[in-house]
Amino acid sequence: MKDGTPSARHQGEVSPSTYNLRLAILSSFYAFLQKTYKLDIPNPIGSKSVKRRPVQAYSAALPIEPDTVEQGLDRIDRQSLEGLRNYALLAVALYTGRRAAELAGLRGADVKIWYSVCSCC
Repeated sequence: MKDGTPSARHQGEVSPSTYNLRLAILSSFYAFLQKTYKLDIPNPIGSKSVKRRPVQAYSAALPIEPDTVEQGLDRIDRQSLEGLRNYALLAVALYTGRRAAELAGLRGADVKIWYSVCSCC
């Protein structure tokens, strides 16, 4: 199990993220012992000899079809303030690719509305 091989509870090799998380947990435990109990013990996980596995962020993510997105946006009732808010948040998310935490932190002062003065836009 210590090398990510199958166990009785888990069949198959664990994902690289899980493997790295387990290493981080062990490293944190050693750091806790060193700091809290002032133990002079080395952190074997913190050394460069223990290699982390490469993780490809969002490797399993699949795109949503544009028609599905368009239909979903069209179904939002923009006659209410709540609907307008939801539409605005989703439109900003889709247009900018911002993460949920960034969107949640947006305030009115963060938004600048730009109007086009040319007739082509």
